[in-house]
Amino acid sequence: MAFATAISSLKHGIQDFSGVDPWLAGLLQMALRMFPRSDYDQFEREVAVLVSVAVFVAIVSIFLLNLLIAQLSQSYHDVFEDMQGFARLNRAGTTAATLTGIPAKNWNRFLDGLGFEERLEFNEGDVGLAGGIQVTEPANANLVTEDAIRRYGGSTAPTMPWPQEHEEHTEEDRFDRLERLISKSSKASHGRKSRVNGSNSQASSTSDK
Repeated sequence: MAFATAISSLKHGIQDFSGVDPWLAGLLQMALRMFPRSDYDQFEREVAVLVSVAVFVAIVSIFLLNLLIAQLSQSYHDVFEDMQGFARLNRAGTTAATLTGIPAKNWNRFLDGLGFEERLEFNEGDVGLAGGIQVTEPANANLVTEDAIRRYGGSTAPTMPWPQEHEEHTEEDRFDRLERLISKSSKASHGRKSRVNGSNSQASSTSDK
């Protein structure tokens, strides 16, 4: 509508498009690729009309079409998430309805077979918490170059004192000391430069006198 109104207000000599309605129908046909190619020859004599039609076709073909595709893609993504949620709710409802028909004896036997009372083992000899189901993975699935957990041997009783850390300097401590040394050296060099600049300015002022 905006382009049809704007183009119809231009001064041109095309008799077949002498109002808003013909331009509205013509632009709609151009957008739907139904406009006859032979009628494009009429726009060659009118430069303003030709530029306006070219801008309209470019906007419709590039911007609006991509916007429509993006909207459809986002709508499909939202609908897919809703479908997954409803499918999980339906499955959970089916599971809950099935559990009501299971005898208590069989259910207790199933719970005992899961072994929720047993502590899970993170690594060999590293016993963790209970109440879960252990799932293993390949050793190269998540590579860890340095273990962030500090492990200490001995009893885990609350009455035992907190274990003392070793006095040896780790790689992280060396990096921290290097960073502090670089910071101190940069501050010292900056202070020396400011003192030199101050002495040079004083010397220049004395020589001027």
